Amino acid sequence: MKKILFVLIPVILLASCKGKNAVPDQTLLNTRWILETIGEETIDNSNEDRPVYLFMEDGSHQLNGFAGCNGFFGSYLVGEPGELMFVGNRPQLLDTKWLLTAIGEEKVENANKENPIYIQLEEGEEGNRVAGMAGCNRYFGEFTEADNSGVSFSKMGSTRMMCQNMETETKYLNALSEVDSYHVDGLYLHLNNNGNTILTYKVDEESIKFSVASTMMMCQNMEVENKFHKVLAEVRKYDVDGLRLYLMDVNGKQLLGFKAFYEE
Repeated sequence: MKKILFVLIPVILLASCKGKNAVPDQTLLNTRWILETIGEETIDNSNEDRPVYLFMEDGSHQLNGFAGCNGFFGSYLVGEPGELMFVGNRPQLLDTKWLLTAIGEEKVENANKENPIYIQLEEGEEGNRVAGMAGCNRYFGEFTEADNSGVSFSKMGSTRMMCQNMETETKYLNALSEVDSYHVDGLYLHLNNNGNTILTYKVDEESIKFSVASTMMMCQNMEVENKFHKVLAEVRKYDVDGLRLYLMDVNGKQLLGFKAFYEE
């Protein structure tokens, strides 16, 4: 018993010391991220008073920072775990092209098809119109919005082409007829029935554009700043590993590397 106590006590003491002095892991949001790399290029960011940095505020979806010569600001959106995009406008129910990703809990492989399944709702002088592609046929109709995020579709019609596999299209059009409400969550649109999501969409990137506003000062060396803004537009994924943040493109290629600014 004495040997066991002799072994355990030092381990407990070491763990206690580590917990006291350890720097906590950072989160994507509400952390000031200092730029370290652009691609494989290490950035000289030694100016402690004015380093190139990025800050994303939780809750407001607001982005701000300093790019070397100018301050900048804009918006960001997060989707499923690891998804991140910097945008000029947050997608809304109307005037946005939404690509189908799931019917109920069944995932739909949709992004690379020649005619992806999508929905688009628009207000016009002739009324509220809904239109899209169901996989084989185009569909169209009217929609009605109500308070508390209510939405429903009526007077629906479609073209009459026959394709080899109509199962997904049939499920999709049937689900549309049951929609009674919606919810936009970052990059995603959820169409619901009785509080349950029956159709899930992801925003088509053509509907939202990258846009970061900045101050308009001119400095002698704008090379880093120009590179930084250019790759921000390509960001689609992120990974936080302890004190480091990595921003990547849609294929997972690292574009930017940051280290957290941490104060005890």
